[in-house]
Amino acid sequence: MRKHILPLLFIPFLSIGQIVQSSNDDEEKIFEKIEINAGFKGGIMKWNEYVRKNFNFARIEKSLPDSVTSFSDTAKFQFVVDKNGIIKEIKTLSNSNPAFAQSCIEV
Repeated sequence: MRKHILPLLFIPFLSIGQIVQSSNDDEEKIFEKIEINAGFKGGIMKWNEYVRKNFNFARIEKSLPDSVTSFSDTAKFQFVVDKNGIIKEIKTLSNSNPAFAQSCIEV
């Protein structure tokens, strides 16, 4: 029996950022206050298109037992965006299917 994973994902993309003038003393300071909401270039429609094209559905399908015919999961993450805009220190905050969580991190 072939499993089907619905390739339509709606993954809310909400991130926060802050523009500041920094001196050498506070280059590594972590800001938690929301001043400017980050977003995907092109908006939510382009984000959903990007996820559909780049999400590893095959990995998740392989991780599921043959008896599973549908799959639904939610993953929550914490991460740091450095001063160059690079995402690092990704931590999974939810108990998700490991294959699903890894696919989310890669996207």
